[in-house]
Amino acid sequence: MEESGEFRKRVFVARSHGTPQHDAGAAFPLQLGDGTVVQTDRRHGETPAFRLFDDVPREAVESALAKCPVIVVDRETEILSREEHNTSIYVLLSGRLAVHLDERDSSNVIDIHPGGCIGELSMIDGRPTTAYAIATAGSQLLRIDQDVFWAELAPHPAVARNMLRMLSQRMRVSNEAVLRGLSKQLELEHMQKELRLAREIQAGMLPASFPRPESGFPLDVFAIMEPAEDVGGDLYDVFRSARGALYFTIGDVSGKGVPAALFMARTVDMVRVVSRLLRADGTEDIGPAEIVAHVNHELCQNNANAMFVTLLVGRLDAHSGELVYCCAGHPAPLRMETSGEPFELPCVRGVPLGVTAGRPYRDQSAVLARGETLFAYSDGITEAQNRDYECFGEARLAEALRRSRGADSRSLIAGVAGAVRQFAAGSPPSDDITAIAIRRL
Repeated sequence: MEESGEFRKRVFVARSHGTPQHDAGAAFPLQLGDGTVVQTDRRHGETPAFRLFDDVPREAVESALAKCPVIVVDRETEILSREEHNTSIYVLLSGRLAVHLDERDSSNVIDIHPGGCIGELSMIDGRPTTAYAIATAGSQLLRIDQDVFWAELAPHPAVARNMLRMLSQRMRVSNEAVLRGLSKQLELEHMQKELRLAREIQAGMLPASFPRPESGFPLDVFAIMEPAEDVGGDLYDVFRSARGALYFTIGDVSGKGVPAALFMARTVDMVRVVSRLLRADGTEDIGPAEIVAHVNHELCQNNANAMFVTLLVGRLDAHSGELVYCCAGHPAPLRMETSGEPFELPCVRGVPLGVTAGRPYRDQSAVLARGETLFAYSDGITEAQNRDYECFGEARLAEALRRSRGADSRSLIAGVAGAVRQFAAGSPPSDDITAIAIRRL
């Protein structure tokens, strides 16, 4: 190891008391060449000895270690690096030494306590090191170079025995750490597999195909939901009634991840079931406010986690252009005129669903002229942030819509989503991005 500002070397001098004891190993405390006494950490009332030198004659240890420098670490220092050639054994005198088995910042760590050592295996077999050894600031280590070890310490049988003991214990600890790491990796892979499956299931709950103008239906419809995580809390739905009206829904569940995805699935099912039951007789199309009120009642039941969802439900007559909609805490939809200018539709925002049962909701109405487009979205679009923590905002959304003037619904949504991604410039999404575009032909 080359010297740097990260550590200093001192000459080692054993601190002997009286007549040398031939049957005792070198032990703490130790005195450095400048007179400094090195005290080891005390753990559970015990002061560990130099385990490498148990039962080695003290005079032999003193003679060998007098040739070995003590490294004083001023700041966190990498003592050994993975895949490097090592020619020394490092004995920890004080402080903390962490051996990282995988990467340098891996959580799969073996702690070396004072009296323990590292580097002995790579020094003996001459092969590259297999881990990273990091010493904390203030640690002190004794470095025993291979020439000193083989000439003065290896001839003593106790050294070989002690080293085998230490290596056996290290291997047991290392094996346990490796098994823990493998177990965590398997758990992570299992979780990732389950999340991928959950994402596929969630995607399967949302319409993948939409009414097309080619079928004689005078509406061009498209929608997307891009989750910020593996699974999302946003939702959309599009379906036609028996009388030919187009119903659409877009919502945003509080929170993220799996809990939001489960609540999202519950909401989608509730909207469909309530809509199907309320229009069972087929005599007339029901109002969105009635759907919202019934769904709210159901979502308030057994909602121990107090989750809620903002929801916009609308009904559009494809032939007359009559639009009826109900907003429960969701952003107001936009109407794009034939000129390409977007305008926010009047919107009385009711309370989000799942908060309080029995709340009244009201329908509002407008007329969508031929060539106009209705655009509904979640706040993941307007609240998307760039690296400077600026929000995409409503003004940029309006500009993105203007640039898509005259485009079909799919292209319009693609233009908005592309503008959001370009604005975020690689920043991770903070929320799901969901949008529905309905163009009357």
